[in-house]
Amino acid sequence: MVADRAAGFEVLELLARQQARDVAEGALELVLLVAIEHARGLYRRGQAAPRRKFRDTEVWLMIRGLRDAPGIGLPKDHLQRLIGQALAGSYFWDARIAAYIAVAMWAVALLMWAAHKLRDGGPGRTRTCNQTVMSGRL
Repeated sequence: MVADRAAGFEVLELLARQQARDVAEGALELVLLVAIEHARGLYRRGQAAPRRKFRDTEVWLMIRGLRDAPGIGLPKDHLQRLIGQALAGSYFWDARIAAYIAVAMWAVALLMWAAHKLRDGGPGRTRTCNQTVMSGRL
């Protein structure tokens, strides 16, 4: 009876380890997907920034009330180009950082997968193992 109880606790421990590993891998995959989608969204915003009306941007909202703000007296086409290029550069920079984070997360996921395979010893049961069990010699 004590051996049965010990075997039962061992099975529970193995299940808990597997579930913890699955949760960690799932969380890592979620972070990876979020980083990729964030990078894609920033890249798209960077592409659209030069065409976006400068009076509808956050930059214009910040500087429009300042009388001595740089560039207030410039023509509209100059302001459009300056603000559009500044926003595009900022969005592309942030997209690049998000892409680097996604690549780092992918590398961590790959290392976790490799460690899991090395620790567990490969693909699982083999044909020889199944034949031994089926023949009753075990």
